[in-house]
Amino acid sequence: MLTDPPPPSEPQGRARTRVLFAVKLLVTLGLITWLVRSGGLNFKTLSLLWSSPIVAASVTINFLFGVMFCSTSRWRVLLSALGVQVSLRRALGLQATALFFNYYVPGNVSGDLIKNYAVIKRDTGRLVTLALVDRITGLIGLIWAAVPALLWSGSDIAQHEEGFQLVCVVVFLLVMSVVGPMLLYYVLPESDTPSAVTADGHTWAKRIWIGISGHLRSGTSTLRILLKNPRALLTAIGISQITHYCAIVNCWIIARHIENPDATLSQVALVYPIGIMSVAIPISISGMGVGHVLFNQLFKMIGLVRGADVFNVCIFSGFIPSTFGVIPYLLMRRERSADIKSS
Repeated sequence: MLTDPPPPSEPQGRARTRVLFAVKLLVTLGLITWLVRSGGLNFKTLSLLWSSPIVAASVTINFLFGVMFCSTSRWRVLLSALGVQVSLRRALGLQATALFFNYYVPGNVSGDLIKNYAVIKRDTGRLVTLALVDRITGLIGLIWAAVPALLWSGSDIAQHEEGFQLVCVVVFLLVMSVVGPMLLYYVLPESDTPSAVTADGHTWAKRIWIGISGHLRSGTSTLRILLKNPRALLTAIGISQITHYCAIVNCWIIARHIENPDATLSQVALVYPIGIMSVAIPISISGMGVGHVLFNQLFKMIGLVRGADVFNVCIFSGFIPSTFGVIPYLLMRRERSADIKSS
């Protein structure tokens, strides 16, 4: 009598995760080592974070207002569209926790899932979809943040061959940021088709598929609710633009303190969206290494230098304060343990 094969063991999944992390670590260390040895990266520029009052003030304002307050506000707008209300104080604590995990845990998305789980709990499809939409609205806001720079100095930068290629990439991203959501809106089905199959009496494979299909229906329903609320989505994108404008100004100030005294805000605003998107490329840890190389090349395309150093200071200016995100996480765990004991 034939029997179903056993499901994949948990140790195998953990081993695969460790291998992927090891590969990302090697890529990150390899690229950073190459840049340091070739003179493209100088870690001494990190001293700007405490030796320059202007840079210190810039990174502080960017983190507190742009990264913490604006990002938290965007998340609350999306939650409100789903009928979930979270106080600003609690949302800020969850955002700090999310930043800690996004910076220090491989994957760069674990923090988003943790903060969503804190308010949505067991609905996996909904919390994953919310994290995805939160990231997409942030990405669209990042791309749209380049529009003023494109209108202001795009024609001047496009006069050079590399600058023309850069402008074409930005225009392409702008078009896709509009066309993509429109296509998704029309392709998404109007309603879910519930499965008539139950898990009782079926093989483990069918039970897994039933569970996955349930999460997919929940995720689709969540996406449909958000897409039918354009006001919430546009508000989230607008808040994202404010977040990225803070980051662009911060990057510009840092660039002017690292051998680019004549750098213009429009120059940085044009390359920043493309460069920062490298953080999402899943081949290195938190985009490091890849981001350093890409910023270096992008800065050269617009006539600036030390792009890797600028990215290095920007990324470390987030690493340091994000460490404090472990505090609300530990407090949240303590409260949860107390609730379990009391029940």
